[in-house]
Amino acid sequence: MLSRGLDVDTNKAKITALSKRKWNNVCSECGEYDPEWASLDQGVFVCIHCSGVFRSFSRVKSVALDAWTPSEIEAMSESGNNKVNKVLEVSVPDCWVKPYPGCSEVIRREWILAKYKKKEFVQDQISYAYLRGVKEGWLFKLRKQGKNWQQRWFVLDGRSLRFYHQQQDTAPKHNIPIERINVTLEVAVDKSNAMQIMARINGRTRNMFVYAETGAEMMQWFCAIRAARQKVLKEKHPDWLSDKVKDNLSHDFIKCGYMQKTPPGSMKFQKRWFTLEEDRLSYYENVVDPFPLGEIVLGSISEGFSIEQSLSIGEFAFALHTPKRIYPLLPVPENQAEKAEWMTSLQQVTQQPPASPSSPSMRGSTYELDIL
Repeated sequence: MLSRGLDVDTNKAKITALSKRKWNNVCSECGEYDPEWASLDQGVFVCIHCSGVFRSFSRVKSVALDAWTPSEIEAMSESGNNKVNKVLEVSVPDCWVKPYPGCSEVIRREWILAKYKKKEFVQDQISYAYLRGVKEGWLFKLRKQGKNWQQRWFVLDGRSLRFYHQQQDTAPKHNIPIERINVTLEVAVDKSNAMQIMARINGRTRNMFVYAETGAEMMQWFCAIRAARQKVLKEKHPDWLSDKVKDNLSHDFIKCGYMQKTPPGSMKFQKRWFTLEEDRLSYYENVVDPFPLGEIVLGSISEGFSIEQSLSIGEFAFALHTPKRIYPLLPVPENQAEKAEWMTSLQQVTQQPPASPSSPSMRGSTYELDIL
C-alpha cells in the first residue's frame, strides 16, 4: 500500500511538472495561464473552460485531482501543446479568431471543433466559400422593437451584406457596404450562437442582433464577414501591412455595461447601457436597441479629452471631459472595480496619439436624444 501511494505521488509530481513546462504552462487553445486539465487523446494541456469542449470528443483528466498512469504521462510528454499546435494550426485563416481568456462560448467551442474534429487549419485545408467572404442563408434577426426574433434571408457577396424578408424577394430590406460593418460574438443577449452587427450609417451606429441554429453556422458568418472586410481593406489600403489589416477585420467592445449619466441641463441621473467601440462611446436605453440615444466620438488628450475623478458627485463617479461638455458618469454596480475598469478603458482611447478610425472632423461630435 505504501509503494502504491508513493507511485501515485510520483506520477502526480511528474504530470504537474510536465504541465509547467514552456508552452504547456498556458492553455493550448485560449492561452490562459496555468491550465489544470489535459486532453489525453489530443495530448494538450487546457484550462477548465476549454476542457468542457474537449469532453465532448476526448478523454479529459485533471492534472491535480485525477490519478495518472505512467503510460498516460509518457503519452503527454511525447506530444504537448507546442508540438500539437505546430501541426494543427499551421494554416489558420486570418478571418478566424483564436479563443482568448474570457471569450464567448461560441468562439471557444467552434475553434476547438474546427481544429481537432474538422482539421480545418492543417496545410491542405479545403477552400470553403465562407473563407472567401461569400455566404448566404437564414439567420434569426431581432426586430427593432427588441421583442421578437424573425427568420431573414442574408446574403454576403464580398462587397455588401443584405437581408431579405423572404429568400425569393428581389429587393433587400437593407444593403450595407462591408467597409461600414463591424461584428462581434461577445453579445449581451439571451441566445447562444448570437452575433451583433454594427454599421456606421450617416455618422450614426445601427445595431442588428442575429443568431443561427448552430454554432458552426454562426462562426462561418462571422468569419465570412471578416474575410470580406479583409479583401476590401487590402484594396483600399494597399500600403497596410498584413498585421494591420488583420487587426481591423473586426473589433470587440473595449468595454460595455451599465452606467448612470445626466442629460444636458439636468443633474438627474439616468441608467443607460454603454458600449465603447474603438473611439466611439455610445449609450442606449436598452441593451438590444437598434440605435443609440447618443454617441461621443472620442479624441486624444491634446484634443481636449480627459477622464477625471468626480468625487463631488459620489465616491464611485468620474467625469468624461470633451471640448464641448463634461459628462458625469456613475458605473453600475457602484464599486471601485467597475469605476477603475471604465476609467482605464476610456483612458486607453484618450491617451492614444491624435489618430483614430473616425475622421478628425468627427472628434467630440455628439448627438443626444435623451428625454428628461
